[in-house]
Amino acid sequence: GAGINLHSGDVFNVHMSYDGTNLAMTITDATTKATFTQIWAVNIPATVGATTAYAGFTGATGGYTALQQILNWTMSSTAPTKTTVQYETESAAVFNASLGSGPTYRVFAWPGFTDGQGTILDATSIGQSVTITLSVPVAGVYDVKFAVKQYATRGISQLTVNGANVGPTEDFYATSEVWKLFDQGTVTLPAGNVAFVFTIVGKNASSSGFSQAFDYITLTQQ
Repeated sequence: GAGINLHSGDVFNVHMSYDGTNLAMTITDATTKATFTQIWAVNIPATVGATTAYAGFTGATGGYTALQQILNWTMSSTAPTKTTVQYETESAAVFNASLGSGPTYRVFAWPGFTDGQGTILDATSIGQSVTITLSVPVAGVYDVKFAVKQYATRGISQLTVNGANVGPTEDFYATSEVWKLFDQGTVTLPAGNVAFVFTIVGKNASSSGFSQAFDYITLTQQ
């Protein structure tokens, strides 16, 4: 019905594309310009059990009444890509950090950090903060996570971006040295340099200080 005759001997061009939901195939007769399109709803990563795979196809009909020689083929994907960036604060952001008030922001070593080093703001009171400027490669909605070293001298911190709170306040207090990952939810970020401000807003009743120590910050595009 589409004017495609696989017995004609004509050259056919076949284009396949995948948008993350549908796999589409269009066959074009290079001589008559007739086309035929078929679309399948398919979750390819779930079907193959991975996000990478080898792709290929045969040139025969189901009943083997016509055989086609494949001269060349291409496959394009329009499935959206996601950007994930992890920032080690001690290696990059510490040099772009500015203090809201007084206390030292420094690099220090601890074997519980992912690479053995992190940073600490030696805060002594509520309201003290550190601003860490991160380079966002692509504008979009990002999930924000950061990892810290909890300890008995830690304060309670609030993350803000562009003047708005991102996630709840987080208590960095623990009775002993503990590594912990916090997920602050999503925030819309522009491309380019973005200021992440961590401000001390209080401390646990059992804590003996207001400091906050970081391992890394991860931004995952949604």
